[in-house]
Amino acid sequence: MILTLSPCRLDAALTAEIDGETITLNGQAVDLSGVVEGMPVRAETLGCIWITGQIERRDGTLHLTLILPHAAEAPLETLWPDQIAASEGLVPLPPHAALPREPELA
Repeated sequence: MILTLSPCRLDAALTAEIDGETITLNGQAVDLSGVVEGMPVRAETLGCIWITGQIERRDGTLHLTLILPHAAEAPLETLWPDQIAASEGLVPLPPHAALPREPELA
């Protein structure tokens, strides 16, 4: 799967895991095996709030866009994420929030 990430300011974090052609987002499994080459599927028809836009199969590979929630203090890699090519297991998503800063010593 090729995942495009669309950052959005939300307090909830996101976890994603892939098993074959099923992606599980925060515990909700979405089976994408019915997406046919050349026939995009609108995200609204899947009933998952984390998928947006269209889901397509191109050259046998699924392409979809996920909403990537982030905290008010998010790192640049979360605000401007790269696409992710993922096949099985947990998807390495950018961090939800920046790491806390260490206090400066006087």
